[in-house]
Amino acid sequence: MTRPSIIPTEAYPLSWPDGAARTPAHKRRRSTFAKRSRTAQGWMTRADLTVGEEIKRVRSEVERIARSANLVISTNLPTRNDGMPMASASESGKDPGVAVYWSVRKHPSGVVVPYVMPCDTYDRIADNLHAIALSIEAMRGLDRWGAVKLEQAFAGFAALPPGSGPGTPAPRPWREVLGGTWPDGLEPEELFALAKARHRKAIAAAHPDAGGDVAIAAELNAAIEEAERELGGGAA
Repeated sequence: MTRPSIIPTEAYPLSWPDGAARTPAHKRRRSTFAKRSRTAQGWMTRADLTVGEEIKRVRSEVERIARSANLVISTNLPTRNDGMPMASASESGKDPGVAVYWSVRKHPSGVVVPYVMPCDTYDRIADNLHAIALSIEAMRGLDRWGAVKLEQAFAGFAALPPGSGPGTPAPRPWREVLGGTWPDGLEPEELFALAKARHRKAIAAAHPDAGGDVAIAAELNAAIEEAERELGGGAA
């Protein structure tokens, strides 16, 4: 799967998502998260969470999301050979923010949707990683309980292309973005098939990996998503 261009190709330095507010340094706080264990004498001990353990937890939670891929955990810690933050590196004096990126291939359109969940509430990288892992776990729980679909739960975390923050113009209708004339009298599945065909042709030219434009590719992907919502993925 080709990595969507909105997801950073490098995890270091911290790549904070466009349009997401930052927590001022003076408002960040020490979390109450802790690793607890019991000694041989029966006493409970409390220790700070570690970056290494929380990276594993975030990875585990993202991997449990159906059709997820392209995980990037972006921090101000140097990265290992596998692209993950170096748990042994000192975070002293560093911005503690974390931004976790991943993508999901939607069914049945096949569109790859990028997501990002940032957190800089706490003054330690490990604690912000932990908060993100807990949030993903909670959202997966909403899907398991049946009241909210996973796609709905994560809708607010869809990664925006640069320049798509508050105050930008409203998106164009999908028919306009995908172009051409749209014949009357087509059944929803026929119209969606035509939309997908036009999307495939346009995205091949606009995709950044082919020398295209990030914003155009993002608009095309948003258009086919809108078409899928309107036409029910081609369902009658």
